Amino acid sequence: MTIINTVSDSRFSLNGVQYLKNYISAVRGNRVEIFNCYERADVLLPLTHYAEVTLNGIMYTSAPLLQAALLDVIYSRHTLGLQGLQDQDNIDIKKTFRYTPGESTASILAKINNLPAYTVNEKQSVWFIGSQSARLSPILGGTPIGGGTIPLTPSTSITPVNLNPAIVKYKMMVKGKGTYGQGGIQLTSAHIELMYTNQATNQEMEDDPETDFITFTLAANQTIVQWLNTRSPAIAVQPQDEGYTIFKGYNAQAEALSYLWVGEGGTYGTGQGQAATADFQALQGTTPAPFMPTFHQTLQQNPLTTHSPQFYDENANMLMALGAGIIKIRYPNAQTLYIQGQAPQDDFSVTIPTLYQDDHFLLRSEVKNRWVMIRVLSDTNTLYVPELIGAQEVVQIGGHNMVYNDLDSLDGFGFNPQTGVISGFDFYAGFKYNINFLL
Repeated sequence: MTIINTVSDSRFSLNGVQYLKNYISAVRGNRVEIFNCYERADVLLPLTHYAEVTLNGIMYTSAPLLQAALLDVIYSRHTLGLQGLQDQDNIDIKKTFRYTPGESTASILAKINNLPAYTVNEKQSVWFIGSQSARLSPILGGTPIGGGTIPLTPSTSITPVNLNPAIVKYKMMVKGKGTYGQGGIQLTSAHIELMYTNQATNQEMEDDPETDFITFTLAANQTIVQWLNTRSPAIAVQPQDEGYTIFKGYNAQAEALSYLWVGEGGTYGTGQGQAATADFQALQGTTPAPFMPTFHQTLQQNPLTTHSPQFYDENANMLMALGAGIIKIRYPNAQTLYIQGQAPQDDFSVTIPTLYQDDHFLLRSEVKNRWVMIRVLSDTNTLYVPELIGAQEVVQIGGHNMVYNDLDSLDGFGFNPQTGVISGFDFYAGFKYNINFLL
């Protein structure tokens, strides 16, 4: 168990050892990592499951909740005599961009490097916040709706559903003072670190600097759709790729309402575009669902693991496991095939040729003056030993002929032609010349 406690305004302790508050955290699935905000290699807490950490005596129920609670405990920046951090993502500079789930690192970097130019001093940190557009599929009465396919009546209501768009948070690493963005210093994948990925909460969407807010007050029995479609003058709604649009207001009973716009950008109102129920997503009463990263997103966050990956095919009832220097394949009959190679002295490659029918294949030495060993396991094979070193001879194995060059016998028969029944016989094909022979 890892125990973290607040010591003072400038220090915290981890398992009894005190540290200055210049650390930040990153979430990887259900695990949390803590490292120095000025030196990425200074890892204070390696990736650890959230359930194995207590913070000021509290054990949190998820990695994001633990990370949020860690903010003021492990990091502090003096600003006008005040200490404390309200939001880790608001450290100094925050830049936003539009994000598409599954987007490659190269594409994300291109967006970051194409941001309007900005200047960073030697004391500032930079965060890049990517948020998915709010093009969602609302549900009405349990049925997906869209584009006015369900008649609108005064009693129509929009059921709150949890369809929060995705959000990712990167931190600039290594780089420091300078001008970045268009015409400035261009970042590479080594300069950004993915710290957080989840579904955007209502608060995160409202905090996005690109979010537009439209206020409203509904009349009795009036819906938000009817209110927007009767605006005069008409109201302009920004496109999804430019940011979120949130409608905030009250109904006739003075109840607070909040809707996320998930429709197309444009001008709406009397004589202009007409909105549909499917263009709004109710935000009140929604709870973000747990984020389940895809395998691609998991590898994108951190491709390294201390556990051997296992792949199970339910249809074939076969299991394949990858370990350090070994591949294990378990077949339906519970028998296991192990593929393992000895550590070579030089770089070495093995190519298995593709065969379309029963055939023999050739082995070629990739390194001169090395040996290839063939072990004959059958008791009924006939071995022919060449009379002269360098002579070509044929070995019959399993009813097929193998032609080899320069066989050096180690069975004690000498170099005279011999024929006999063998068991567990080892022989070596040596490549002793300036060219690589075929075996």
